[in-house]
Parts: sequence; structure tokens; C-alpha cells
Amino acid sequence: MGIPNKAKKVFSGVIHDIYQWQQELFNGSFATFEMVDRSDTVKVLCVIGDEVIIIEDQQPGWPEPKVTLPGGRVNSGEELIEACIREVKEETGLEFESYELLSKFEVDPKINQTVYTFVARGMILDGDTDLDEGGEIINVKRIKIDRFFDMLKKFEIENFVYSEILPLIIMIMDGREGDAKDVLIGDVGI
Repeated sequence: MGIPNKAKKVFSGVIHDIYQWQQELFNGSFATFEMVDRSDTVKVLCVIGDEVIIIEDQQPGWPEPKVTLPGGRVNSGEELIEACIREVKEETGLEFESYELLSKFEVDPKINQTVYTFVARGMILDGDTDLDEGGEIINVKRIKIDRFFDMLKKFEIENFVYSEILPLIIMIMDGREGDAKDVLIGDVGI
């Protein structure tokens, strides 16, 4: 949907901006509507043979780490693939040959943000992470794809991941784990 042209920015934050506008309702009256503007996000499902990369991400202010996928905000002027490469390198130290779009979704009708999830294949570098000093603590784990599927079924992965990888979730919940594994490994297209 995007932020209407008539909206005015009422708050500028480091990560979020807030816009408001007068919206005509169905009965002809008007009300103040709001929308949050946030940079788009990339998440990357990194596949290495029959394993995937998950991270335990601890952010300042969080009561406990969350198990999720590598990823983060897309910087201004940055292409999606560039953001994938940067985020994966920063958080895992890994680099991959290819990135394929798995899904994209709008977070909420009142939040101007799209989350793009990619599958990365063909690891070409296993190096050091480059995390923001004091900004987060990340523990990188390589797990078997079957274990990843089990974790998804048991809701052991951060809840946002489910909407990010919805095509795989549908296959897994429909009893087609083999098809989902084929998609991850790259034997079939997404």
C-alpha cells in the first residue's frame, strides 16, 4: 500500500518514522490514520549441503536470545542481494555463490516494510563475523535440514520466520518434507 502522499511525518526515529493523515471513513467522517515506515528487511536461509544455518540472536533489551535466520535491514540505496551478502557475512562470516528469492511479505498493513527471504547456496567463504560492537551477540549453528524442519514443527524458531518461509512451511505441514528439502538443496525451483 505504501504511505499516502498526503501523509505528514510526525516522528523521525533511528529505525522507524511515523506518518499521519486525515482519512475519510465510509460514513463520510474523518479520522487520523497512522503508518510506520521502516527499511525493508532481508532474511537468508543459508544451505550448506544437507545443513542450514540458524542463529541465536541476543539483542540489547531482549530477555533471551531468539533462534532465527541471518538477516537485517536493507540500507538506503542498497540492492536486496547486496544486503543479503552483507548481513550473512556480518552475522555468520559466510559468503555464498547464489541467492534465490524464496518469499516476500508485507509485515502489516500499517507498517510500510517488506521482508524478503532468500535461499543462499554454494558456500565460497567461511570467515569471521563482523558484528556491531555491543549491538548484538550471535551464536551461529549449522544443523541438519531435518532438524530444522523438526524445530519448525515444534515452534522452536522465532515466530517471524514462519511467515518468511511460508512456502516451505506449507510443504512441511502438508507432509511434503522431501519437496521442501529439494527446494532448499536446489534440486527444484522455488
